[in-house]
Amino acid sequence: MCSSDLLNPVTRVAELLEGLSKKVAADGEAEQELYDKYKCWCTKVINSKSSSIEANNLRISELAAYIDDLTNGRVELTGERAQLEKEIKDLEKAIADAEAMREKEHEDYLAAKDEMDKAIAALTEAVSVMAAGAPVGLAKVSTELKHAMDVGEGFLSKRDVDGLSKALDVPEVDWKKLNREATFKQNYTSRSGKIQDILSDMLQTFTDNRAEAVTAEETAASNHANLMTAKNSQLSASKQALLDKAGENGARAESLAESEAEKTNLEEQNTRDETFLADTKTSCQTKADEWAERKRLRTGEVAAISQALGVLRSDDARDLFKRSFDNDSFLQVDR
Repeated sequence: MCSSDLLNPVTRVAELLEGLSKKVAADGEAEQELYDKYKCWCTKVINSKSSSIEANNLRISELAAYIDDLTNGRVELTGERAQLEKEIKDLEKAIADAEAMREKEHEDYLAAKDEMDKAIAALTEAVSVMAAGAPVGLAKVSTELKHAMDVGEGFLSKRDVDGLSKALDVPEVDWKKLNREATFKQNYTSRSGKIQDILSDMLQTFTDNRAEAVTAEETAASNHANLMTAKNSQLSASKQALLDKAGENGARAESLAESEAEKTNLEEQNTRDETFLADTKTSCQTKADEWAERKRLRTGEVAAISQALGVLRSDDARDLFKRSFDNDSFLQVDR
């Protein structure tokens, strides 16, 4: 016969209650572990979503301020303005420098032309005098001829300059003597042919140089006009580009579109996250309330079982059960 068969019914009930108490405690521990994991998940999700929403709100505020700055032109994305302003400044300086240089060149040309005109006038008169065989007339323009030689020193031949210088260095008294001797005067024209050639060559050289100077001045003026047309056209284009700021406006429009799209996406994400967060908080609170009620009921179960065991194992209960089991009398209450 098994030892369990020797147990009385009260002992068996007590053992069943003890087993039930252990099972209730084990179930409670298992459920507590599951609830702790769920509570941990709730905390992580709520913290994560709250941080994400907060970060998104900060970014949304930054984007809103940035979009406002872009829209009102308080921020520039490219160096186009600075580049165009520098280009305009450089062009204006280049134009001013070119104008000043052209003005100086023109002034130099006028001065040089005036000198050559005077030299040509003096040489023309000298050639005329020499052709007429009047040496006294040459003396009248000697000052102008010397000035012409100074002007033409850079392009006249040294031999011609030296020859004419010697002719002009004859003392004035010699001209008077020549005037008194008719035979010498008659031979003057033929004997002065070399001087006449020098004067004619000098006159031609001055005339050619003046023509070249005039042509060069006309060419320089034309080139300057073309340069100014090109520079002013470029300056106008740069100023218009500064007004249009196509590159800046394009970059601004692109950045504005990207910023507005990002802002919209973040706002929509926050709307979804806030809904999810609210639902999660509600679910977690509901589960917390349910768990609190479950713990209360289990605590009551454990207390009831403990109380029952205490009753069954008390001395009074044992004596009562012993007397009941020892008494073999049977009372039939109802049939």
